Amino acid sequence: MTADIQGICQPEFLPIKEAFLKGFDAGLEKGASVAVMREGEMVVDLWGGFANAKETRPWQEDTLAQIASTTKIMTTLCALMVIDQGKLDPDAPVVEYWPEFGKHGKDKVLVRHVFDHSAGVPGWSPPIPFSTVYDWDETIHTLEDQKLWWEPGTQRGYHAETFGFLAGELIRRVSGLTPGKFLRQEVTSKIDADFFIGIPESEVRRFAQMITNDELFQASWLEMGWDEGSIGARTMNCFLPPMWHDINCLINEIPGGNGIGNARSVAKIGSVLANGGELCGHRFLSPATIELALTELSYETDVVTGMKIRRGFGMGLNSDEFECPSERALHWGGKGGSVCVMDLASKTCFAYVMNNMLPGLRSDPRNEAMRFAYNEIVGS
Repeated sequence: MTADIQGICQPEFLPIKEAFLKGFDAGLEKGASVAVMREGEMVVDLWGGFANAKETRPWQEDTLAQIASTTKIMTTLCALMVIDQGKLDPDAPVVEYWPEFGKHGKDKVLVRHVFDHSAGVPGWSPPIPFSTVYDWDETIHTLEDQKLWWEPGTQRGYHAETFGFLAGELIRRVSGLTPGKFLRQEVTSKIDADFFIGIPESEVRRFAQMITNDELFQASWLEMGWDEGSIGARTMNCFLPPMWHDINCLINEIPGGNGIGNARSVAKIGSVLANGGELCGHRFLSPATIELALTELSYETDVVTGMKIRRGFGMGLNSDEFECPSERALHWGGKGGSVCVMDLASKTCFAYVMNNMLPGLRSDPRNEAMRFAYNEIVGS
């Protein structure tokens, strides 16, 4: 389709715009946005297409979409901030802050195990009703009652849904605020970022319809080698249906997967890290905490996804498997295609948000084309 693309793009970043357009031309997009922020200035801010499957609602400048696991960047940022404030020690046992978590041998889980996905609690066994996650306290109780799937720290397996609640409860215990409230109060309100973990009902009207094909997603899971009973299958099928199909999925906090924004707001939040912890006249993180985020915690094959991942504190690092502009870069992405890359060497942040969710976890042809262009432009 020929998309009506709006927004701004500085001349040196035109290859990103060209790659963005190709996604529409190839029929891979419905509606989407892409942004790049450099040293606090928005140098790319583009959007276009449609906010619904029937193509009756144009994607507007203020359209919002769900970014799935890219949300983990925001939750990790909140955790890094309470670490920076001296309230949370990454090497301390989780039970130091959350005593009730220590059942069934989980007293051995350290804070850093949560952030490198080695805590051994990647899902719920047996599966729980998805509606449970609409109740924060009930969800936390279910995690307290979970048994370890492996000895903490001995292997890494993507805590796809549990990560947000494990990290989020640590944030809540030391700050008094859930991640969505902490993010709003301490970050987005200060940098004018139109982003939510738990969106107010008054803003739901701006939400883009997320377009998925459950059969294709299931087929892509099978391609990962997730046999029934495997850690991968148990992690990704840890909820009883139905899932993700009502307004509660938007208005409640699910801090590992229901962040809602657009590329502009994601780039602004990511720029807090890309710009060395300071943005819009506010200091959010010290240099020491920035270095913590960039410290390699593991580089191995994930036992859930089957993919080799180089991990820092809560986010991915530059690697052969996911190339970034420099060694001083962070990244993470979400199911369906959203992604954010934060490069501290060039002080830039690249973000892509869309509503047409393509299947597959290993790659997305749309964001790859734009990321490769971005890497070429800003890479050292």
